[in-house]
Amino acid sequence: MDQQYDVYKDYSNVVLLKIVLDARRYPADAVQAARTILAERRISPEEEQQARVELNMPLAGQAPAATTLHATPAAGSWLTTLYIILGVYYAISLYGSVSQIIFWVGTSGLASSFYLFNILTFLSLIYMPVTYYLVLQRQRLGWMLAIAELVFFLVYSIWNLSSLFNSSVLGADFGFWRTFLPLTSFHLIMKIVLVVLLLQPAITNTYGVAKEHKIRSILIALGALCLFGIISLLYAFLQTI
Repeated sequence: MDQQYDVYKDYSNVVLLKIVLDARRYPADAVQAARTILAERRISPEEEQQARVELNMPLAGQAPAATTLHATPAAGSWLTTLYIILGVYYAISLYGSVSQIIFWVGTSGLASSFYLFNILTFLSLIYMPVTYYLVLQRQRLGWMLAIAELVFFLVYSIWNLSSLFNSSVLGADFGFWRTFLPLTSFHLIMKIVLVVLLLQPAITNTYGVAKEHKIRSILIALGALCLFGIISLLYAFLQTI
């Protein structure tokens, strides 16, 4: 039993549900291991529905679709890589956020620090730890929060970088660019790597992420980015009045 548990513990909820729902196709100890693992997790109605659809169970009179335990590869190494890189990314980001907050509060006071982008920095002190916890717990919400935040700041960083190249900052001291470009490039690369990792089938299957969840997360990120842009433009306009 323990050996079977170790074999199947990194399989997604959907795959484990398919084993339980179509138990006659698998050894008894494999089915029991799947039941034990599922009992330790949170199973959403969508995951159960997805498993039933993939087995053609909702279609009366049809035999279950062929399913093997190897339909989804073990995600252990992918998850370990994700945990490490995401943890490093969040640690660096939180360090930067705390440093910025200390600087803002020390130079202009707490009340005057609550500008729009500064508010996002304050919120990151809560958002990132909560997201990382949910990711470690293999909750779908954690995956969605992580991918949404990465897409948001990936697009924002690219836009911000392009704006700097088109501004008078180009004439700034070379020392600025020698520091700024490597740091910005490092953050961009980390974001891209994390997005690629989160979209790996082994990862999405583990978190029970379907196509609609991916689309929803990206749309939320882009919607938040548009809202951020509109509010920023409105704030800039009000400053000129």
